[in-house]
Order: sequence, then structure tokens, then C-alpha cells
Amino acid sequence: GFRLAALPVAPRYGRMLLDAVAASEGSEEDIVGHACAIVAALSVGNLTSWESVAGGAETEVRDGESELVRAQREAHRRLLEAQAKEAPRWSLLRDDVEGLLWIMGGYSWAVHTSDESAEAFCQANRLNSRQISEAHSLMQQLASLLERRLALGAAGVRLELPLRLKPPSTAQSLKLRTCVTSGFIDHVAVSCPELGPHAYICADLGPERPVYIHTSSNVYRRRPRPAVLVFNEIISTTKACMRDCVGVDPVMLARRAGAGDCPMLQLGEFLPVPAPRYLKEQDSVMAFCSPAYQPLAYKLPTIEISVPSDVIFRYKVFAKALLEGQVVPGLPPTGARLLAQPSIVLHAPTNPRVQAVVGPLWATKVGSRAELLQRWAADRRFLLEGLLKWLP
Repeated sequence: GFRLAALPVAPRYGRMLLDAVAASEGSEEDIVGHACAIVAALSVGNLTSWESVAGGAETEVRDGESELVRAQREAHRRLLEAQAKEAPRWSLLRDDVEGLLWIMGGYSWAVHTSDESAEAFCQANRLNSRQISEAHSLMQQLASLLERRLALGAAGVRLELPLRLKPPSTAQSLKLRTCVTSGFIDHVAVSCPELGPHAYICADLGPERPVYIHTSSNVYRRRPRPAVLVFNEIISTTKACMRDCVGVDPVMLARRAGAGDCPMLQLGEFLPVPAPRYLKEQDSVMAFCSPAYQPLAYKLPTIEISVPSDVIFRYKVFAKALLEGQVVPGLPPTGARLLAQPSIVLHAPTNPRVQAVVGPLWATKVGSRAELLQRWAADRRFLLEGLLKWLP
């Protein structure tokens, strides 16, 4: 909170910057400079003065169509073809984050050469020179502020000021996309064909009102369009449209739900099939679950995660593995016949034998072999009474 308050940008943009700093610590793939460029561009806005013409190029002859309508469609098709040939380079990139990075990076090198080069860059790429100049200044201010306030040098993050950005690598692009998604986690839109072609729904407008991608967005020109995206803002003309859009892999959101640090992403129930398991080599409990984006009740892809320590299911699976002899060699004793099958640990929570083992594990948060050995070092009789109830 104190770090966010120290940054002269909106909290969601500040979150992007702080996540970028965290992702860059101890890594050769530094993204702090790129994050400053994205945040500056989003904060200022309206950097471009070019957008697609809405609609599609349909040239087939339709029954009963007048010559005038046919001529209008043909003229529209030619306009689209001419526009595609003249489209600036940033508009051909995958989404708006990549486009903004290209714009900010190119301008940073152009303005370093001369003011005339910067103006020529803006004219050649259909950019608003006043807005991009303001965004460039903000980018440099943010980089300088982060370096001073957060001691980036001590964290192993080096910024060469003034910033002159180079194209991000694949790894850097992935990290940046994660940071942007983190800042826009409350601005998730999901495709909803039931409300119309290319329609989406978002939490801001509710599940009944469609929202569309603005024609100025790079995502508008992408085919196929992403099923899930995040956006910066919604503007209303004849219909609600999203600007500054970034396609999001639903699997990334599902993994974020597994981290348990976002209340908008819920894990949901753990699945019985595929069965949960204890991995001896990793000393962790793994299980499959189907997370959801809670504001829209949108089901995310099923993934396997390490069960969090604040979920009792973790200790049930660990207790089952302990009784099956997967955790500690010689426990249960070799050749011993248990009084019940260990599998009942997952399905009979009220069974006295189950409670005798799972209860102490849950109460002391012992869900791994390392934690169990540490607990035994402090209390040699830990779990003894519960285990004896399983032996004849």
C-alpha cells in the first residue's frame, strides 16, 4: 500500500509496476523499463490517430440487392483493402500492449536522435505527438522514481536512464502480459456469442449487457478473437466498447487462482478424478480443480495445483499417503494389516480413525514430510495415538 501510494499513477497501474519489479528481481529478463512504458501509455491514453473501419469485406452478389447497395459494398471493400496496405506497423501486432510497447520504444529512440525525427516518427505511424510526448516524459519519470524509491540496484535490477527500449523477448512478453493481467484483473471480459456476434460480457456492465472491442484496438483486427481478454476502459457511443485490450490465456488465470492471492479467482472443488496424489519426490500434495472467475461465474480450465496449506483437503490426502507408506519408510510397519482402507480418509470425515489422524495434521498444519519430521523433532508422540487406532 505504501509503495502504491508513492507512485503518481492509478493503483491498478501501480500494481503492474510493482509486479514487474518483483518479476525482475534476480532475473536476467528485466521488464521494469517496459512496464514503465506500458503504464505511461495507458495513463496518458489516445496515443494513436488511426483505427479500423468496422465491418467485413463481403463481395458476393445477393438476391434482390440493388445496384446502389452493391456499389456501396464494393466501395467499402476497396476502402478496407487500401486501409490494410496503409496500416501503421503497430496496428499489425497481436494486441494493444505489444502495440503500445512498439510505439513507446520507437519514439524513445526517435526523440533521442532529434525532435525532427520524433515528429517524423509520429506522422509516419499515425500518432498524436502531444500525447506521446507526455507519455514519454511520464515513462522517464516513473523509471527514475522506481530506481530511487525501491532501490532497484540493490535488487539486481539495472535501468539505464533515459530509457530507450528494445523489443522484449518472448520471456519478457509473457511476464509483461502477466503484470498487465494482474492490474486489470477486475476488467476481465469473456466472449458471449449468445448476445450477438463478437459480443463479450464483463463485470462492469453485468452478464446481460454486451460489450464490444473498440475498432482502434489491435485485438479488433485479430482472427480468431480471444475468448477471454482484459481491458483498460469502456467507452460508450452507440454501444459499449472496450479499449486497450489484451488477450488472456484462461490457463494463466487458472494458475493465478491456484496461487490464492486474488479473491476474484476461486479454486472451487477439488476433483475426485483424476485422483489427488502425494508426490514423494516433491514432498507436496497435488490435486486437480476447476477454478472460476467469480464476478462472471466463468469456469476456467481444469489444472493440477499444489493444494494450499489453508485447505483441509491437503491434510486428508497427506494422511492417506502416510497410511499407505508413501511418506515415511517403515510407517506403517512392514506387513501390518490396517483396520481400514486408507482411502476412507477422503470420504469419511466423521470416522473416528480418520479424525484421529487428520485432526492433528490439520490443527498443526502438517501437510508434508518435512513438516512432519520437524514436528516429530519437537514432539516425539505427535500422531502416535491416531496411528495406533489404525493398527490391530
